[in-house]
Amino acid sequence: MKPLAFIPILIAAPLIGAPPETVSWNAGAAAGYLDTRQSWWQSWPRSQRDHDTTCVSCHTVLPFAVGRTSLHTTLKDDTPSSPERTMLAYIEKRVGLWAETEPFYKEASGPTKPVESRGTEAVLNAFVLATYDARSGHLREITRKAFENAWSLQLDSGTWDWLNFHYAPWEADDSQYWGTTLMAMAVANAPDRYRDAPQIQPGLEKLRTWLKERYTRQPLINRVFVLWTSSRMPGLLSPTEQKAVRD
Repeated sequence: MKPLAFIPILIAAPLIGAPPETVSWNAGAAAGYLDTRQSWWQSWPRSQRDHDTTCVSCHTVLPFAVGRTSLHTTLKDDTPSSPERTMLAYIEKRVGLWAETEPFYKEASGPTKPVESRGTEAVLNAFVLATYDARSGHLREITRKAFENAWSLQLDSGTWDWLNFHYAPWEADDSQYWGTTLMAMAVANAPDRYRDAPQIQPGLEKLRTWLKERYTRQPLINRVFVLWTSSRMPGLLSPTEQKAVRD
């Protein structure tokens, strides 16, 4: 079984199949663990990038952002932790300096890696910032800028260039589809009715079409993410398709 990419799924895993009397889960301890791992990532030499920032990784930063925002609800605490604030500061810095920042990976890692890096980072930046803005109910200007950066790199087909290091499920042959669902979810999460903004409708329609046309040949993890996204963005899956994934 492939590892799933997001903390909400991982959080639930220890509870599945356990007798009710044996279930014990500490949300505060989970938050502390995630903060500790994120602090380690932020100090790890290999994660460092230009302009005193770190890589916004699919496999570490992204699940941290999703898991940590979910835990804020569970803990009834809206104050970002120190690792969260550092993560957001790095992302916002790179979004604001987008034209000046370097790709996460250069040609030394492969001839297509700079282009793949930019597409991947642009989508992840928009996703993370929109996820946090959803909690406050207001779409900040820096998040709008992150979306602009991402839309500017959308391919004519409707998707984005995506990193492929043969590292499933985040950076592999079929991860471009997964990444495109993240952009759809970013739009769906964004407050202030961003999904209805006239200027994004052409790109959003291309995105929807690209996902729908390729849906039936996707592995289960990609179909699960489309199911998740379709709960917030109607029209991606029919009721029959939604039921098939759930079953």
